[in-house]
Amino acid sequence: MANEEHFALIVQGADTWNRWWKLNPTIKADLSNVDLRKADLCRAILINANLNKAKLNNANMVDVNLSGANLSEANLSEATLSGANLNEANLSKANLNRANLTRTILVDTNLTEAKLVGANLTRTILIRAQLRRANFTDATLRGANFSSVKFESTILPNGKLWISKSEILAFL
Repeated sequence: MANEEHFALIVQGADTWNRWWKLNPTIKADLSNVDLRKADLCRAILINANLNKAKLNNANMVDVNLSGANLSEANLSEATLSGANLNEANLSKANLNRANLTRTILVDTNLTEAKLVGANLTRTILIRAQLRRANFTDATLRGANFSSVKFESTILPNGKLWISKSEILAFL
């Protein structure tokens, strides 16, 4: 269950949250199970936050820092995460259907069983991401970097998979 103080701060917006976080950088925010549908969290600092099972559908999360965050089973459908930092985040079983993940950084990110149907991952970096049983049906992957990715039973969209001379996988 979410920490009530953390929830009260985050609903006030990214500026209020970031001021509090800069004074308390060692506290791990607990925002599990919160309802932040359609919230404006643009540029919020949510490093190592617990957002397990959070409802973030249609949220504006442009340039948000979610490195190390737990977003397992979170609903991020139709959220805008362009330019977000999701390094080492846990997005296992997350719903990212129709989410905008353009230019997002997903290095060492766990996307096991994540749903990315119709998501836009244009120019997204997924180096060493775990994509076991992830579903990318109808996703846009133009220019995405899939270097050293684990693709076990992953559903990829119809399209051409291109392997460059540097062994970086990308979709054209």
